[in-house]
This record gives sequence, C-alpha cells and structure tokens, in this order.
Amino acid sequence: SAQLARFAQLGIAGMAVVGEPLPALIDAAEHAGVPLFTLPESSDLRQIERSALEVVLERRTAIEKRATQLYQQLAVLSAENVGLEAMATLIGQTTGKSVLIQDKRLEILAGWFAPDTAAWQQDIAHWTSASANLPEQFSDRKRAAQTPSILEQALSIENLTRLIAPIVAKGMARGFLSLIAPGNALGIFERRVVEQSAAACALEMAKAKAVSEAEKRVRGSFIDAMLSGSLSPLEAARWAKRHKYDPDGQHAAIVVKNLRKLKPGLR
Repeated sequence: SAQLARFAQLGIAGMAVVGEPLPALIDAAEHAGVPLFTLPESSDLRQIERSALEVVLERRTAIEKRATQLYQQLAVLSAENVGLEAMATLIGQTTGKSVLIQDKRLEILAGWFAPDTAAWQQDIAHWTSASANLPEQFSDRKRAAQTPSILEQALSIENLTRLIAPIVAKGMARGFLSLIAPGNALGIFERRVVEQSAAACALEMAKAKAVSEAEKRVRGSFIDAMLSGSLSPLEAARWAKRHKYDPDGQHAAIVVKNLRKLKPGLR
C-alpha cells in the first residue's frame, strides 16, 4: 500500500495485481484514486507490460501522424492563399478547441470558437488582447523566437485554459497562436497541434509580409517614376489602375523645405 501511494504521486494510470489483492491494498487504491485491476493467477505480467507499452507507443505514433497531417493540410491552405481565417477554422474543427491567431501587437487576425466556449467569445478576445495577460516569457519577441515553447495558462474566465505558442518567422515572434478549452481538456495531442500549427502560421505570415513589402517597393517605384517624368500618360494610367489608384481625382502638390534653414519669421 505504501508503494501504491508513492506510485500515485508519480501519476500512474492504474495498477494490476495477480490474484486476490489484500484489503489494505484495496483501501490504499481507493484513497489514492488509482484504478486497481485483479488478474488471474495464470497471467503473464511481462507480456501484459509489453502489450501496455505497445498501446502507449502506438498512441503516440497516432498523435504524431495526426498532427503531421494537420500541418500538411495547413500548408496546402497557405499555398492556396485562403488566409489565416481558413487555417484557424481547420485547426478548430480538427481539435474541437477554440483557436486564436494574433499578431505581435496581440490584435486578433483570425479565430474559431468551439461551442463549449462560444458564450465567452468577447471575454476571451478582450482578455487575450491585453498585453498584461501575455506570458512574461513571450514579452520579448526576439527571446521568444530563440527559445520557442508552448506554455499552458489559465484564463480568468470561467474554468478556461489555453496553450499558447509564438509564431516565429525570420528570428522573431511575429504573433501568437492559442488553443483554448475548459478545464484539463488540453493534452499531448493538442500540444503537438499547437506546435505544428504555429509553424504553418509562420509560413503564412512570412508570405504575407513578403507580399506587403513587395507592394510597397512597387508603389515607391511608381511614385519615383511619376516624379521623374519617365512614364507616358498611358503607362502611368495603367500602372495606377493596377494599384487601385484614381488618377482622375483632385490632387495637390506640397513642397516642404528643411525648417532649420528657414528664417525665424517664416516658421
């Protein structure tokens, strides 16, 4: 019975004994909340142990397989340019848990809410968007990227808990992914999902940033070309149309000189 109490502290799932257990062992199992299995005298404990290990290993293999499949599906969504919202929906439907994808400023970019947390959707969004509620380990985005990890955090909303991980791209935490559920519903599978999903979201966010930077460069080139007068009116009109710029609206040109060089009376 003393050994059972020690095993219970280690978090064992149960205990099996060959033959009829002693009353003291039964009482200890009930007190510790550990399931106690009685086996026939003919039972082979070594074979039972091997079978149990096979079940555990197969479960871990199955979890890894499911998480990898999810990553592959998310990568396909990213390649199809469907956006973070579709990715959040897939993560939520796969796990049955609520999902939030936030940027570096904790603004929510995409989300999906499971039925068991939908009633607190606004509260969750407000709580997770507060910088004070971001785990201290993630407050420095560069440090968070260097030691990426998954943290479990209790929300001050009902009995909700979340797994949160940084979304790392180019050596910097570009955002955060959270998986939210009531109580202790977040296990090994959910941790692997958060890890794989954060990696997939990093690809999507890096792609979006690259597109944005390319668009800025093109817009800058357009302005430079207009100022230099190297574009014909037709070329300028076509270029403006591609970038959704209305060349027919009213315009004003303003030239600003360095104020330090102006006379005091002209400032």
